[in-house]
Amino acid sequence: MEQHVLDLVSQMTMRGYEVFVWCGDGVISNWYKRAGAKVTVNTTSNDIDFIYIKSLKKFLEENKIDIVHAHDLKTVTNTFIASFLAGVKIRISHQHTPFTGWQITRSKVFIYNLFYSTLINLLGSQEIALTETIKKIKLQSGIHARKITVIPNGIDVENFFVLDNEKSLYRQEICRKYQIDPQTKIIGNLSRTTAEKGHDLLVKAFAKLINDKNIQRDNYTLLICGGGKLESSLWKLAEELGIKDRVVITGRFDEEMKIKFYCAFDYFVFPTLAEGFGIVLIEALITGLSVVCSDLEVLQEVGGKYPLYFKTGDFNDLSDKLLELINLPADTDKTAQIDHIKNKYSVEKFGEYYDNLYRSLS
Repeated sequence: MEQHVLDLVSQMTMRGYEVFVWCGDGVISNWYKRAGAKVTVNTTSNDIDFIYIKSLKKFLEENKIDIVHAHDLKTVTNTFIASFLAGVKIRISHQHTPFTGWQITRSKVFIYNLFYSTLINLLGSQEIALTETIKKIKLQSGIHARKITVIPNGIDVENFFVLDNEKSLYRQEICRKYQIDPQTKIIGNLSRTTAEKGHDLLVKAFAKLINDKNIQRDNYTLLICGGGKLESSLWKLAEELGIKDRVVITGRFDEEMKIKFYCAFDYFVFPTLAEGFGIVLIEALITGLSVVCSDLEVLQEVGGKYPLYFKTGDFNDLSDKLLELINLPADTDKTAQIDHIKNKYSVEKFGEYYDNLYRSLS
């Protein structure tokens, strides 16, 4: 979501929009400032936050805001109330990952869907869906079809085209930093270590791969790039499975490290249990990596025929697909894979879609 907002800020300011962002303080708020947004540090503290609503209503009126674009349940709720009271006529919402993909009970999914769909149908101009798959889920939740617009995420594809000698240098840098033998094959993942990302499946699949499969244990390293609340439990799991010496978990990292990680990987694995889009999937594909990912419908829509898909939540199948990936010919031409991402998911197209949406509603 944070990257989505940054891309939106960059594209809209480039197209001549005046952009204001309300968000929490910290590194990410500085992203938005550098991209040209006027940032107000303010966040909701309650499901219905009357102080936030009052402050935002005043802000919208004083700055004569034409369009509000809010992300995720709590912020959408409070922002829509404030913008309705302030008389802002264009109100756009975006729940990135549908509630059915949250790690919550079915009863909570039902309640959230009922509340959110009612809110959007009554007060919203448009709800964004990242894919046709997500649009279907939103329709099933009760949001009216006329309220939903499909706009996929995009990436700056030029940032992912790296010369071979530079790629080699990046790999050397990563191997030195994390004490990885550069001669090993690196199986990589890049995402926050939260429950829905399926890292435990990846660790179990990797353990099965190097312990049970016909491959040389010392020739492979699992590199998980990211941090979060499950980081310590993943280390514990790796130790229990006897593979701690073959696993590296980086913890949180600076944004400029991302392309270096992709350059260091030999293979990319995305074992996620729920996604609204899967931005790291298209990042991995545009770099020409061989990819294994969950067979979620949304990922199959985005990735097309290019990744190998394993049964979501099944680490045994993931291990089998990893072995299949490792045994593929090394010289497989990735031109079509790269073109697939470049032609469908560029940040320029992303900006064009939003510009057209905003103008059509004005």
